[in-house]
Amino acid sequence: MITTLGLGGAERLVLDLMRFRDRENFDYEVISMVRGGELERDFQDSGVGIKILRKKTKLGLGIFIQLYNYFKEAKPNVVHTHLFGADLWAGLAAHFARVPVIVKTEHNVNLDQGFFKKIIKRLTAFVFKYFIAVSPSVAEHMIRAERVPEKKISVIYNGVDISRFQAKEGAGFSSPPVLINVSRFEEQKGHKYLIRALKEIEKLPWTMRLVGNGSLRPEIEDMVKVLGLDERVKFLGERRDIPKLLSEADIFVFPSLWEGLGIAVLEAGAVGLPIVATKVAGISDVFSHAKNAVLVPPGNSKALADGLRWLIERPDEALSMGREARELVARDFTAQNTARRYEELYSCIKGKFGR
Repeated sequence: MITTLGLGGAERLVLDLMRFRDRENFDYEVISMVRGGELERDFQDSGVGIKILRKKTKLGLGIFIQLYNYFKEAKPNVVHTHLFGADLWAGLAAHFARVPVIVKTEHNVNLDQGFFKKIIKRLTAFVFKYFIAVSPSVAEHMIRAERVPEKKISVIYNGVDISRFQAKEGAGFSSPPVLINVSRFEEQKGHKYLIRALKEIEKLPWTMRLVGNGSLRPEIEDMVKVLGLDERVKFLGERRDIPKLLSEADIFVFPSLWEGLGIAVLEAGAVGLPIVATKVAGISDVFSHAKNAVLVPPGNSKALADGLRWLIERPDEALSMGREARELVARDFTAQNTARRYEELYSCIKGKFGR
């Protein structure tokens, strides 16, 4: 269960789980509650069954009834939800339809979540027999802030399909070096700190590509113009060719203020790009400063500028760091590993609950 089939990290994770599923022992169906999206064809190509229900009202009573009736008829062994809308409506519908096991993946630490959402999450947590946290930091946040019992949480790291990403080759950077960021234009992603950092290093050679959309994009576009960076900073919008864009870049920048475990930064690591990112929960669970990434304090434009300057001025050391990142992702953070871990949990569930 997921809200849409768009280009977000949670949607891409679910897609990779379907691509690398064990087709002999597990029978999957993906249900999108609100709409299809850019990844709809990819889900179809994976061969998994898809239902798109198109939730029409904010209250969601109609979608609750649809899901309840579906679960009563299909009698699934496990309902697995991703993101708040699916957690709420699919979780409750599955509970009242007496689905034996309901599992939820928590993708983020959700520091911007409003009061009412927090209350709803606490009130409905009882429906889930298991929780999956995408990093140890997410698990710690669930225990501390959401009061989820530790014994109900399994940590399963996000992974990426590394075969989609061509390893960075050659020595040195482009002239000028190409910087890239892939993320939604929302407060969490820290774009304003990135733009201020770029202003601080404007005397160095670089161009910047910003990939993604979101509510703050117009504000960031205005900021770029005011600071006189509009000739060097390009807004590419949402793109499906992320592997190609990453392979054409030289440095990946990820200035998030908080994260669960960003799939975008794992994808950059899969290419072997030198990475400068914020030292926040999730990212620091995976990457080590000065070994396979440059990690800087969040919300600090000067530190971000210093990290970028260090990489731009030391291409040999930067590319060596990028190769370390690729080795790390290829070894420990593949979509195949993630899919196997999910299915090990499902097998454990079947052993405990029979059906």
